[in-house]
Amino acid sequence: MSSFAKLLWIELIGFDNTAADFGVAELLGRMPVKPEAVSLLLWNTEVIHAHQDLQTDGALGPQQCSYCGRSFNEERSRQDWTRFQLRNLIAELHRHHVKVYPSVFDQVLSDATAARFGYQRGAFWLDDHPEVLYVLDNGQLASSICPWKRLADGTLYEDFFFAQLEKFLVDYDFDGLHAADGFAHPRFPINRGDFSNDMVEQFAEVTGVAVHPGDRATQAAWILQHAYPEWVDFHTRRHQQFWRKGMAMLERLGKEHVFNSIWTRDPFEARFRYGVDYRLLAEAGVKTFIVEATAAVLELEGWIKSPTSGDDQFMAAIARLKADVPECRLILLNGVKDGLEQYSALRHAPTRLESDVQAFANVFYQRQRCLDGVMTCLADGIRPGEWQAIDSIYQTAFYGEPASFPQVTLLWSHEAMLREEAAYFQKRPMSSFRLHCRLHAYNAICPVMADLSELPQLTGPVAVIHPIYLSEKEQEALAHYTAGPVLLLGLQTDNRFGYRIHMQSQVVSEDYAELAPRPEREVYSWLDELPEAMPEEAFLRQMAAAVRRCGSPAKLSTEDSAVKVWGFQSTADCLHLFARNERGRYLTPEFRCRGQFQAARALTDYPSLPVQLRHEDGNTVFSAKIPPHGTIVLELKQ
Repeated sequence: MSSFAKLLWIELIGFDNTAADFGVAELLGRMPVKPEAVSLLLWNTEVIHAHQDLQTDGALGPQQCSYCGRSFNEERSRQDWTRFQLRNLIAELHRHHVKVYPSVFDQVLSDATAARFGYQRGAFWLDDHPEVLYVLDNGQLASSICPWKRLADGTLYEDFFFAQLEKFLVDYDFDGLHAADGFAHPRFPINRGDFSNDMVEQFAEVTGVAVHPGDRATQAAWILQHAYPEWVDFHTRRHQQFWRKGMAMLERLGKEHVFNSIWTRDPFEARFRYGVDYRLLAEAGVKTFIVEATAAVLELEGWIKSPTSGDDQFMAAIARLKADVPECRLILLNGVKDGLEQYSALRHAPTRLESDVQAFANVFYQRQRCLDGVMTCLADGIRPGEWQAIDSIYQTAFYGEPASFPQVTLLWSHEAMLREEAAYFQKRPMSSFRLHCRLHAYNAICPVMADLSELPQLTGPVAVIHPIYLSEKEQEALAHYTAGPVLLLGLQTDNRFGYRIHMQSQVVSEDYAELAPRPEREVYSWLDELPEAMPEEAFLRQMAAAVRRCGSPAKLSTEDSAVKVWGFQSTADCLHLFARNERGRYLTPEFRCRGQFQAARALTDYPSLPVQLRHEDGNTVFSAKIPPHGTIVLELKQ
């Protein structure tokens, strides 16, 4: 049996306001697995900003009736919805025991966008309050809200917003809030903004930093060059302040929340790039994160610029996020299709879609899955047969519970991450997150993490990235670990970059490399890797090979970095083996697993023929065909 939460992110265009029940029963009837909740993507904040009450009916804006007011989806043209119809839709979903949350973005609707989709924009609350829009480092006013700012009368925007949101949630009888892009996290990285007088003054007031006088560009450059650590810390606290108020309001109302993670970023880059600290959000009351990890879509768009694939990157990011906030529930944002953003992994790259889910549902922290479920995004216009395929993927991905792991366990220390950040401000050596990703890129998949404090309870090989940032107590604990090899990866305590592997305090393998100077440039998108001081890629391959030798569920007879292998043991005699093909053609690798397995069962559609096992030198050897960009899951039993 598979156990997982299923949520939907869906626009109003996914329902039918001409049907007595708004098409709810028919929509839910398409799905073998019913959702526990839906988030209605209402897109624009005007529906909250302008809300007064529900004493009388009235039209919703076209931009609420579909994402950005887009004209049509696969099933219908955009319909004109009213406020009463929205309230009644929520009541209908409640009758089917489905919880409902609203979600809005920070974006401003332009006249050109409205005209493109055949409607007139009208007047918005934001038209009278341009002071809350982002001011970028070049002085440009962006068409996105910066939620930390003040209104012209000195009122904090957050006080207005949460007062309006409270009325909105109560009047429509929403079950809670889905905090989405632009509110759960900034749309822009903090090296782009906000550099308005308001935000610079708030920064100076909180930190005591005397910002160099000048125009926007001059002040921005001065802060980034001379006070970036303080700028990061200010934003983490400012963001927490905003959501402390929001979480308190939701708790007082007895309402729930789900909360988008930060543009697919791990805890380190979330702080450094966006000034968002997951732990501070958890302290403020956030209990459930929707993890943005849409690798298939990014690959289809051609936006992955790193040697590390999207799946490899986000497997690392999810594990590190869970390690940072272990008490929080994590739900995967599964990018299936989006009519406005014009992608469909479901129809244009189904094997990539399946690989995403299989990869991300099978990374672990403290021997438990990091993910608790999946949010299908977006869920309109999906046919019954497609829902059958989607839910089957979800069920397979969450099948089986791990008892042990045949690969290296990566150890996590939040304090070490903060020490890494402090050093990173100065020299920017290869980050622990990037090294984690590169290990995956070169087929040393590390899907298992544990807190370093749990070391006495662990067995088998363990690894630390950048041991230089560990405390003396943490280093001493590692030195006394005797239940398996200890791998010290990255920056060593003597500041050399390399790897050192020891058993029973005896070094059994080590090598080191020079770091090339980091490129002198800045990046402004999470799609671009941070410019860092890096070793040669050949050395990272060598390091990954050393990691593989210490623990892997299966070896390939012919090594191929396009075939990614990881797994877990559900019992002492049962191995769940995952193998992903990152090429655009079929591959049929030969696997060598330690032990005498007697039977193999495919849990995925492929391979479509029985897997033939043979035994050689105490190993089980077999071949299996993997679809292009696909993942197969095999259950091997002794």
